[in-house]
Amino acid sequence: MADLIFPDYIAPSDYSEWTYSTGWTTGQADNSGHNSRKYATATAVGEKATCQSGVAFTDAVIYMFGSRFAGLVDILVDGEVKYSNFDCYLYIDGSTNSMKNVPMIYLSGLSRTTHKIEIVCKGASGSKSTGTTVGVNFIYFMDPDTPVGTAQNSKLLFVGDSNSDRQGGWCDKQFKRLLNSFQLGNRVQIEYSTRPSGSSDYIRFLENDIIAKRPAMINLMLGTNDLPNQDINTKANIETAIKICQKYGVSIQLCTILPRLGLNAFSWNKVNGQIRELAMKYRLPLLDINVYVANNTTSAITPFQSDGIHLDAVGDNLAAHHLFDTFFAPGNPFRKLL
Repeated sequence: MADLIFPDYIAPSDYSEWTYSTGWTTGQADNSGHNSRKYATATAVGEKATCQSGVAFTDAVIYMFGSRFAGLVDILVDGEVKYSNFDCYLYIDGSTNSMKNVPMIYLSGLSRTTHKIEIVCKGASGSKSTGTTVGVNFIYFMDPDTPVGTAQNSKLLFVGDSNSDRQGGWCDKQFKRLLNSFQLGNRVQIEYSTRPSGSSDYIRFLENDIIAKRPAMINLMLGTNDLPNQDINTKANIETAIKICQKYGVSIQLCTILPRLGLNAFSWNKVNGQIRELAMKYRLPLLDINVYVANNTTSAITPFQSDGIHLDAVGDNLAAHHLFDTFFAPGNPFRKLL
């Protein structure tokens, strides 16, 4: 029976439901923020991962491996090809960085029964990729008795990058501490859809994440890792995210990005100007973390860690208080989650 609070089944890739052909590298640790599951990858043509579901379902979301060196894959259900030559390429700043748990594949409209899912490596790259790596992390088997797109009224989803998805950071320990101090922590279910080095290219998979995790509200912080690539249209991607949230009735709060040591100020100022413009255009709440925490300047010392990118304990504390104050401002949809 599905859990009434979290009515979804989860089958991590290292569970017995999965079997792999000999060319897969299995049991790899996914240390991307709050996800502690294992994942597996393959590079050669014909390598196959198979999951025989132990539950009946009609919809599922497969979380897979994405990077600039990710390749093509076929997805089969009960022997029928549902996705052919699906391109797992995902722009991420840094040639070796990767996202291990991207909600790439949405299976829908299946008969209500158990199904066999197969992921087949094509051993080929798409037009942008530099490699052939494909991978699987886990699957959300959606509860067939809960309509797709139904939000959980108390669920908050943080979508961002490694600055907002660090265990013990401002969106985690610090913010939860403030909630609990007002005895509100047990009223809000917090999830993280963020991945280290995530760029706004991830937005094309946001709809799948909303379908699987069913948040009532999203805090969106994306754009840091688009820089300095000029081919990524951050503004257009964030506007797409806003429209996806509108489609599913999900409230959204925008968030400016922090400076990055080594980049000129114009690059992040431009992105933040676009984020503020979209917040005004769509009348959305805005967490202006750049101004509040960093005062729009880079630094290799507090409130940043020595890398000049991630916040230190002082910065996390400042950001968490600003997040808390913004959430509880009059008219902020977060108040409805309580």
